[in-house]
Amino acid sequence: PCWVSSSWAWAEATSERRSVRCIQSQLLVVSESMDISHAIQDSFKGEHLIENASTIEEALFMAGKRLYDIVFVSVKLLGEKEKEENHKATMQRFLRLGAASEIIVMANKENLRKAMRAIKDGAADYVTLPIEPEEVRHVVESVFEYLTAQAEIKFLRDQFWQQEVLDVIQTKNAGMKRVFDSIRSVAPTKSTVL
Repeated sequence: PCWVSSSWAWAEATSERRSVRCIQSQLLVVSESMDISHAIQDSFKGEHLIENASTIEEALFMAGKRLYDIVFVSVKLLGEKEKEENHKATMQRFLRLGAASEIIVMANKENLRKAMRAIKDGAADYVTLPIEPEEVRHVVESVFEYLTAQAEIKFLRDQFWQQEVLDVIQTKNAGMKRVFDSIRSVAPTKSTVL
């Protein structure tokens, strides 16, 4: 599958948006078990670049050097140093680094409640252990569809505020021009402006 990574500009699309630069996505698997990492790699048969880490610290080190589209992380490792099992702090470390677009939690059936808590704390989704290739492919496809939609929205939002659109809104009033400049400056943010 072709994915326009969040780490590359959506502007690679042509003006008709028919063709998109195809980039192999980069996944990081953080698990204490190499069997889990191999199962995820086998699920994709070389479609994605997949790297492995056995600890959160090793994963954060790797993520400091490369942006991953998705980080799969064992729910056990997420709560490793968190006494209250608040996964949000650990996930925020990845997101603050810009290390991952999305995090997918891996949990066995006994830890599904922890996986749900991790989703509440910001993970995109979860997969159950042992790894089922069909489930992993479905979850990754869903996450990529979401990320693609977000990239399209950002692209369209940016395009809307290009100078050509402002030419449609014609005014000679200096005050209104300042208002439009202000709108353009806050449009990319998620802030409410009064």
